[in-house]
Amino acid sequence: TYTITIPPTIVATPTFTPPGGAYTSAQSVTLTTATAGAEIRYTLDGTSPTSGSALYASPIAVSTSATLKARAFKAGSTESPEASATYTITLPIVATPTFTPPGGTYTSAQSITLATATAGAEIRYTLDGTSPTSGSTLYASPIAVYTSTTLKARAFKAGSTDSAEASATYTITIPPTIVATPTFTPPGGAYTSAQSVILTTATAGAQ
Repeated sequence: TYTITIPPTIVATPTFTPPGGAYTSAQSVTLTTATAGAEIRYTLDGTSPTSGSALYASPIAVSTSATLKARAFKAGSTESPEASATYTITLPIVATPTFTPPGGTYTSAQSITLATATAGAEIRYTLDGTSPTSGSTLYASPIAVYTSTTLKARAFKAGSTDSAEASATYTITIPPTIVATPTFTPPGGAYTSAQSVILTTATAGAQ
């Protein structure tokens, strides 16, 4: 009698490329196992992967901090030990927009220039007091402000964290134009005959 007891092969533990760690940009993570023909299942929510978890087929995009876990499976073999890696994604923050001239009280309409120190970022703004989003008006040229207004802006760039919100209030107080004082021709004085007096004002269109 021959009793043949062959221990099942254990599938090789998956490996992650790049490995877990702290990064300043989104990562594309490749999973591999040294066991030919094995399939890899993974999770991104911190739970342990099972044979019913997501099947690895292409590099996994990790754009926010996450814990990636994986296990390899093959028919007739013992599933691999669980592999785990934590990716801490800290994206650069876009510089807060600046306004020129700054908010304040002015006696004439203002032309407002927006800028951000982050190269390649776009600026979105609002003039109704609401917070700007990626769908707000895109800044492309100086903004004409004729009446009292609260201007808000935020800068955006792909692969970066949105900037903080910048806000400035412009109070436009335009003094009314004063009509020119009338002049008399001839001027007042002592005359020995009746006078025909002409009235004029330097303000065109005034009566």
